[in-house]
Amino acid sequence: YLNMLPAKDISESVSHASCVLADHLDAAAIVATTRHGFTAMQISRFRPKPKLIALSPEKQTLRRLSLYWGCIPSFIPHPLNTDEHIEQAVLSATETGKLSIGDLLVITTDIPCGNREQPT
Repeated sequence: YLNMLPAKDISESVSHASCVLADHLDAAAIVATTRHGFTAMQISRFRPKPKLIALSPEKQTLRRLSLYWGCIPSFIPHPLNTDEHIEQAVLSATETGKLSIGDLLVITTDIPCGNREQPT
């Protein structure tokens, strides 16, 4: 992923950036929360060095995630807000990925920040 061509869209750019950031910071894992699996698929394409822990509330998505390169799929409930979502993601990643408290994680998510009724 360090010799990749420029990204074609925002999602690909964020996925590539998360891989580069995780590698540069020597992160223990990349945690990708995703409803349909697209975020995790994009990250998986770059073959990141750290673990890729993919979290989803959809069972069908979890089955598909197990086919992606380096993905460790795990269930996470539907979030009520962004803060709760991030907290659940860290807890689930710690349990699923055999991570320790204090490990550095790079977290990507496909949910919008803040209140959905407010413009972003």
